[in-house]
Amino acid sequence: MKVNRYEKAGELLSIIRRSLALNVLFTDEKFFTVNLACNSQNNKQLLRRGHQTSQKASVKVRSKTPLVFVEENVKINAKYYQNEILSKLVVPWASKHFGSQNWTFQQDWAPAHGANTTVELCR
Repeated sequence: MKVNRYEKAGELLSIIRRSLALNVLFTDEKFFTVNLACNSQNNKQLLRRGHQTSQKASVKVRSKTPLVFVEENVKINAKYYQNEILSKLVVPWASKHFGSQNWTFQQDWAPAHGANTTVELCR
């Protein structure tokens, strides 16, 4: 039986409320369009042609990670995600903020996140 996100979120909240997972790091991404159009009501400015950038962000209850910008046209495959985001950014940040405490990394199942090599690295 397929469980929907709402039910999964409820289960996760239940675990957190029982103090079984105090340190949870959530992550997600958002595509932003940069300098798409000029609004004539704003100050006049010179604009480059619009492009998109991918942004990784995560938030902790009492703190947040630095934002991660990924250049346009960069393919976020499992290797890039593991080497450039997890190993260089997520793990050092979590080690600094959680220390020797256990922590849970909650991510969506984007192809790079759900790759077998990524799951194994996270264990």
